[in-house]
Amino acid sequence: FGRMGEKPSHPELLDFLAVKFSDDFDWSMKKVVKYLVSTDAFHRSSEPPADVATKDPENKLLSHFPVKRLEAEAVRDSLLLASGRLTRDLYGAPADGGAPRRSVYVRVIRNNLDPFLSVYDSPVPFSTTGRRSETNVPAQSLTMLNNGFVVGAAAQFANAIKGETDTERIQKMWLTALGREPSPEESSAAKNFLDQMRTKTDEIAAKRKTLEAEVNELQAKRNGILKPIREKLEAELATKNADQEKKGPVNFNPIGHWDFSKGTEDFVGDSDVNLVGGATIEDGALIVGKGIGMTKPLGQNLKAKTLEVRVQLNNLMQTGGGAMSVQGLAGEPFDSITFAERQPKRWMAGSSGFRRTQDFGGTDEIEANTQPIHFVITYAEDGTIRGYRNGKPYGKPYKTGVQEYQKGDSQVIFGLRHGKGPGTGRQLYGKIFEARLYDRALTEQEVAALGTGKLDFVPESKIRDALTDAQKSELKKTEMQIAKLNADREALGTGLGEGEVWKNLAHSIFNLKEFIYLY
Repeated sequence: FGRMGEKPSHPELLDFLAVKFSDDFDWSMKKVVKYLVSTDAFHRSSEPPADVATKDPENKLLSHFPVKRLEAEAVRDSLLLASGRLTRDLYGAPADGGAPRRSVYVRVIRNNLDPFLSVYDSPVPFSTTGRRSETNVPAQSLTMLNNGFVVGAAAQFANAIKGETDTERIQKMWLTALGREPSPEESSAAKNFLDQMRTKTDEIAAKRKTLEAEVNELQAKRNGILKPIREKLEAELATKNADQEKKGPVNFNPIGHWDFSKGTEDFVGDSDVNLVGGATIEDGALIVGKGIGMTKPLGQNLKAKTLEVRVQLNNLMQTGGGAMSVQGLAGEPFDSITFAERQPKRWMAGSSGFRRTQDFGGTDEIEANTQPIHFVITYAEDGTIRGYRNGKPYGKPYKTGVQEYQKGDSQVIFGLRHGKGPGTGRQLYGKIFEARLYDRALTEQEVAALGTGKLDFVPESKIRDALTDAQKSELKKTEMQIAKLNADREALGTGLGEGEVWKNLAHSIFNLKEFIYLY
């Protein structure tokens, strides 16, 4: 109305309502609203008559109910209500968008608006909004399909609704989400939807079983190629171990060897250990904590390397100490067998500013406070770093840079991560029994021999090298087939559990137009 507005389409109706408002309803808006919602016009369907497009395209005669989308807050609250999560607490502090409180309590920050409410035209608080926009854009449908809040609500909705039969559960879901029972056609479609997903899961399980049988058959073929060679090499290994027992401990030619049961001397080179601070030699071990051990400068350059140490800790709660390290004489750079610097009770390859450090992902240390353990870290030329505890791989290897140390300007230290003297936070508290330094990265088999005193296993690389060309070709073909079958099996997935099946139905109900539109 007014100068700029349109003329009323039904002025007589307005006059009629005005008279009823003043005379019959005694100026009561409550009575007016009650009267309006009980009229035939208000109860009309949203389905337009057949000839409305020509007679009344703008629906000025109100021949049918205009479809109207729920406001942003109502859409969000409907999801929470259906999922059984909506809390009706009054007042209190603002909540995040993921909280189960009503949307009126969702925090409004101008530069960080809730994305779910925004996509459904929630007002932007930069200026006054007299009337909200009502858009219908693809982002709204995509939100209902992919938004984590909606998907989570669907899962909770499905879990909250129970029933003895599929039909009963479907009826309850329709009543909860849409306020009505499903029609026979809708109920049938929902049951077909459930059955299709269950059937698909059964088909996937059958296909996976078939693929697994094929993989097992090929694995047996692969083992048939490798087993004779492995058994032959293991027999040769047993002979070598018997000979080694006669010769004494294994020797992989370290460039430095310190046995503290015999003193501080380097039994291979000239890098004898100097005791610094309160470090002592007692009961066949270097006692560190109050002090450290530092060698004389190394007599050769060092790039690829292996650090080996037998160590016992005073306690497992200490952090950041180094059992054995190689460092520049100034305390930097360094590479170290370090305990619990980044993760409690975990061994790691410490380095300058963590530049060559990643977590091995090994297990927590639970024994080193009661008995000595053997720990080795190898540093390959290509930057691959591996950890070993008591001769076995510790966690997983990783690849990073490799640090080179110069002859005469580097040294080995014991009981300290790095530095020129004892320092808080870098000190190890415990006993060091023996250590070796190598100028190459030892193999997994060699490290196992260091840990046990003999060569325990034949690495698969050696088995493959012993195959004939025909065997190598057949093995490669078999392994490619196994890899393809495993990839096919992974691509199939595992199908849907019963909970996922019902969650998908709940999600489908949320995506019905009737859920967010008034008809």
